[in-house]
Amino acid sequence: MAKLSDDEIINFMKDMLSYTVKREQLSSPNRQLVIEIYAQFLQELDFDVNSITQRDFMACGDMTNVEAMDGILVPIHIYTIVQQCVVHYGIHDMNLMDILSPKRSRTNRIISALCFFFLRYSAVKVSLLNLILSTLLFTLV
Repeated sequence: MAKLSDDEIINFMKDMLSYTVKREQLSSPNRQLVIEIYAQFLQELDFDVNSITQRDFMACGDMTNVEAMDGILVPIHIYTIVQQCVVHYGIHDMNLMDILSPKRSRTNRIISALCFFFLRYSAVKVSLLNLILSTLLFTLV
């Protein structure tokens, strides 16, 4: 899989996701940035990001550890979904540390894979919608 340059990622995110990220942010990614970027991709891929990022009170037990659970549950939820997307584009070794303690080169590889996944998803979605539309038009005629 080809790895996109920082400029290509910045332009892709701006044009396709309406999300602005700066070169400096990509140069030294942090947990919050990575979670925001991955969540933006997931939202555009029609995942319910609110359900991913909301507190899971059932997992918090007695409610004394709600804040502690917030720090790990959101990254785990995002990791679980993103990992399933990028494995199809050659990233078989993504792990939770890629979110909790992101490194520039691995973050770039993962974002590149998400870009390619997004393009493929969008193409399939358009094809499916065209098929549905043509079927509906055919039945009306």
